[in-house]
Amino acid sequence: LGGSLITDKTQPGRIHDARIARLGAALAGTAGEPRLVVVMGGGSVGHHAARLYGVDRGLADCDRARLHRMSVDMFALKGRVAEAIGAAGGCALPLHETSLA
Repeated sequence: LGGSLITDKTQPGRIHDARIARLGAALAGTAGEPRLVVVMGGGSVGHHAARLYGVDRGLADCDRARLHRMSVDMFALKGRVAEAIGAAGGCALPLHETSLA
């Protein structure tokens, strides 16, 4: 799922709630199908933070003291998508990428 679909990359942190709601309804419609895993990009949330904290230059050069902020913001975006799926009658469990490392 491209982050540009649910965020406005021209404005840092701007999220398209109406698009997320439509996406949630579409994904909730897959209930009962084989398990679906949605991998999403960061859009204006992740890309802005990556530049701001230097993550786009690699973890060795980033501001590790503020790296957690990007992670928290991205998890909140995932939560909004999961909430939209739930509001449409589906079930979603957002996973934190650092939990999988």
